[in-house]
This record gives sequence, structure tokens and C-alpha cells, in this order.
Amino acid sequence: PVLYLLDGPNVFENHPGIPAEWRADETAQQLITSGAMAPAIIVAVPHAGPGRNSEYMPFDVIESIPARGEEHAAWMLREVMPRVERAFRVSTSRDHTGIGGASLGGVMAVYLAAKHPDEFGIVLAESIAGRVAESPEWSSMLESATRWPERAYIGVGGKETGDDASRNAAYVAANRAVHDRYRDAGKVGPDRLLLIVQENAGHNEEAWAERLPQALTFLFPPPMTGSGK
Repeated sequence: PVLYLLDGPNVFENHPGIPAEWRADETAQQLITSGAMAPAIIVAVPHAGPGRNSEYMPFDVIESIPARGEEHAAWMLREVMPRVERAFRVSTSRDHTGIGGASLGGVMAVYLAAKHPDEFGIVLAESIAGRVAESPEWSSMLESATRWPERAYIGVGGKETGDDASRNAAYVAANRAVHDRYRDAGKVGPDRLLLIVQENAGHNEEAWAERLPQALTFLFPPPMTGSGK
């Protein structure tokens, strides 16, 4: 199994200018070693630096940020994934191929899975950016989807925007709406769909790192073993 995580610089290391990291390598290693998670390869996909917001924007919903999300999707499918598949022994089955990210990266993860369901059957979406997820274009995309992830995890904090209670509530509602759409239209049950609302968590790498063990163990459960009887 393989999981492509967007915002690659934040995934494995705490680089200068980045407040924290996901600690995905240490977390996955511990979970795999303990048997809590099936072995998987995590690919940290770099972003475009100053152009990050544009490449992770699937629709023209925020003024001054041109939407280049479909170009990013094409790059993922045309260049990133084939290169990984040549270099590493990863599955090419949608059931074992995941896409994940946080904030606008979470937006792109959901977008890629909706637009290219034959490629991505696993979704990890953290703190899906509220301004995009509240747009008509976003709702239309979810409503037009015809195939749903085999497994999906959605995480969000109760204080994504700090002390702005109304915006915090809107953030949670936007993330819950994705969960509900997966559940209702995709007929996806709790064995394949998990929503975590962490009441005091903000919009940052520390929160995403804290929830990552729950995400990885849910999305990549260890294989069932027989009793030997």
C-alpha cells in the first residue's frame, strides 16, 4: 500500500520556516513495528512553495488565487505516481493507493479522489479548508461524484481559527459535510469511514501529527490473523 501526502516539506522533517512536522515517518514506523498498522510506503509530495495555494486550489473561489488544482492533479498522475511505481514496490490498485493532506492539501486530497476515483481508493483529509469547502463549486463536485473511497479518514479541530466561535463551527460543519456525503451517497459505513473532531485542536501541524496514529491505523489496518485452531 502507498499513501501520497501533500505538503511534503511538513511530512517528515521540521524545516526552517515551518513551525512543526507531521512526524509521519516516526509514527508509521512505530505503528508498523508494533503491529497496529499494515506495512505501507508514505510518499511526501513537495508543493510549489510560493505557488502552493494556487496548485492546491481546484476552483476559482478565492480572489487573487488562480485555480491550478487540475494541473496539479495531472502532474500527480502523469509524473509523480509513475516515478514512485518505477522506484518502489508499491501497489497500483486503487484499494491500496491513498491520497492525503491538510488544509488546502486536504481539499486537494478529496478533489483527487473524487475526480480520479480509479486511482485513489483511500483518503486522509485533515482540516479541509473552510472557504473552499463552503463554496457551491465544492458541493457540486461532491454531488457529481459517482465512486467513493474504500476507506476515508477526516479530522478537524474545534478551534481551527482560534477563538472565532462561528468560524470554528463552520470549519467543523464543512468537514462533517464531506463525511456525511461519503456516508450517505457512497453508502460507506463506520468500518470504512472515520471522522475525528478534536475539540481544542487548532489548524496546525501539531494537531495533524497528534491525530495521525488514528488515521494510519484506520486506513491501513493490519491483516487479520487466524487463531491456528
